Amino acid sequence: MKIRYLIVALLFLATVPIVSAATIWDNGGPDFTDAIGSDFDMFPVSQTGAQAGDDFTLGATSTANQIQWWGVYGPNNTPTQPDSFTIRFFNIVAGVPAITPFASYSIGEVAGVDTGSNLTAVDLDVYSFTAVIPATFLAPGSYLLSIVNNTAADADDNWFWAFSNFASGNSKFRFNDGEGWIPSDFGELAFNISGNGGAVPEAGSTALLLGCAVAAIMFAHRRLRFS
Repeated sequence: MKIRYLIVALLFLATVPIVSAATIWDNGGPDFTDAIGSDFDMFPVSQTGAQAGDDFTLGATSTANQIQWWGVYGPNNTPTQPDSFTIRFFNIVAGVPAITPFASYSIGEVAGVDTGSNLTAVDLDVYSFTAVIPATFLAPGSYLLSIVNNTAADADDNWFWAFSNFASGNSKFRFNDGEGWIPSDFGELAFNISGNGGAVPEAGSTALLLGCAVAAIMFAHRRLRFS
């Protein structure tokens, strides 16, 4: 019985894909010049706040599972926990972002790390944020990533997404869910997306695992014979 269970376990191991987390899109880090508001709490109740987003294009099938981004709290630079971040992915078809996201994650509190640098436009501390998200399949194509905070717990600040040192392009914004996205007059936004290139293991990795499995089975079989 023991050898049977060992064979099953090792053969299962041999079929597990070998994937590694890597940056699948890098939109640049903060350029420390300025930021754009992206906060559900930013405007009166007649609107659902300012929502910022930025586009990216993938040339290969990928699975996103982690996002890093940068931002500030203004105008008073006194961030109050808890934050309440929402991360959304929108398809882009013929250059136009969809109104409704195909994936939306309520991340909640994300502990920001002070970068030690401030914006040059206004003296606000720039924070780095990193969040793990559910595995999100992304086929080759163009998408819009939107990250929106809700600083209702912060009486004197809103959250602003920092501009990127990425040179070309511009960000997008809207005020309400259900509205279209409008190109801004500002630059790109600072973020990167990590994940992997799909669930297909490399041939060499699969062969190595299969070889290890067979060797282990043969060794266990000899142990059972001579013990």
